[in-house]
Amino acid sequence: MTDAPPPAPAVPDAVLGPLLECAGEVLRGLEAPAVPPAARRLRAFDRRGLATPAARAQLRRVLDGEDGFREAVAEKFLAQAEAASWLESWSADAAVTRVAEAADTGRLPLLASVLWAGRPPGFEFGLGLVAATHDAERDQAEGEERVRTAEARVAGAEEALRRAEHAWRAEAEAATRLEAEVKDQRRDRRAREQRAAGELEELRRQVIDLEAALAAARGTVDQVEVQLRQADERERTVRARLAEVEASPPPPSPPREPPVDWAGLARAAGEAERLAASLHALLEDGRPRPSTPPPAPPPPPARPATTLPRDGGRANRGRETRRARVHVPPGMMHDTPEAAAAMVRTPGAVVVIDGYNVSMLAWPDTPPAEQRDRLCDALAELHLRVRRPMVVVFDGAGIEGVPPLRRPGLSVVFSAREQEADEVVVDQVAARPPDVPVVVVSSDGWVRTRAEAEGAAVLPSAVFLDLLGR
Repeated sequence: MTDAPPPAPAVPDAVLGPLLECAGEVLRGLEAPAVPPAARRLRAFDRRGLATPAARAQLRRVLDGEDGFREAVAEKFLAQAEAASWLESWSADAAVTRVAEAADTGRLPLLASVLWAGRPPGFEFGLGLVAATHDAERDQAEGEERVRTAEARVAGAEEALRRAEHAWRAEAEAATRLEAEVKDQRRDRRAREQRAAGELEELRRQVIDLEAALAAARGTVDQVEVQLRQADERERTVRARLAEVEASPPPPSPPREPPVDWAGLARAAGEAERLAASLHALLEDGRPRPSTPPPAPPPPPARPATTLPRDGGRANRGRETRRARVHVPPGMMHDTPEAAAAMVRTPGAVVVIDGYNVSMLAWPDTPPAEQRDRLCDALAELHLRVRRPMVVVFDGAGIEGVPPLRRPGLSVVFSAREQEADEVVVDQVAARPPDVPVVVVSSDGWVRTRAEAEGAAVLPSAVFLDLLGR
């Protein structure tokens, strides 16, 4: 009786793949009566069906439970040249080396199948090493797979993060652009509203001017109608007198009475007819003809009389000088920054500034020297904007040795020791030819009265400071 082989230790089915494949071939080659009852269902499986984990587990159970089937499978498997070679080279002393060699060359399932089928000395230790090596390789493969999976997840997370950052930057840029567009639209809307408000205000001023012009025209028409009625009355009177003269016989000429000037009367009658015709035409047209100019508009209200304690030898300047006018837009008050800007931009105009009158209003707590420097700097900037010559006059008392102040487009004048700057301001106006418009900047009443008498336009210092931006 043959001794039964020692039992094999538990080994995973995965490391017995060559042996189980051989078992499938042996099973398919058995006659039906020789097939173990537990393997009858497997006999109908082809090679691919027997390679499934469930079929191999069933084959493994048949090998463990059927000694005859196991011996037939072991005989057929060990008859293979490669299996026989590994069995012959097996040694329990070199078990570790052989298992390592098999693992390195990918023959670990073959070595496990040889040890399980042949069961040479030390096969239990060898199968244990194979199982441990297989578990280590499996754990390493699973670890590598987990590492690859983790790396893939990290890469996916990094890619998602990169895409999210890109999308966030795109959204931020879009939000920035949208905010800039909203700001531009708001700025454009404010600009349009301001332009519309300015145009509306200008239209209101034009309506006021037109209403004033219409009222003046109606007054002119009323005056023309009055003159026309007076002319008609004079014409009737002349014609009646002429008819009386022509109808009555010539009276005896008194010795001292001169003869009637019939030719003169005829000329008067013709002149009356021409005047009546002209007035009729004027009434029809609604505007005055060159031959009969309309009455002049009423003069503006006179300023209240001002006592002028400082004469300076100007007693003969009481009447206003005819000088070129400074431009002021229609309907605009003279004491507004807009009107001031239009006045100083009048073509050919000269701007004369009462220096300390302006600077002491702008910088009251600043020393005079610093006031002069600041005012001259501001006037130089204004000259660059309006391109009009400017003359600033300072009181020269007590400032001997002051270096001359030089600014482009600006002339700086100091009054003499015994002379006030107000007189020099008026002298600067009087020195300009009548065809030169002059704008005087001062809030002094004496300077205002004398400058207007010289034909200059006068701006208050506070309005001028608004124009300077101070």
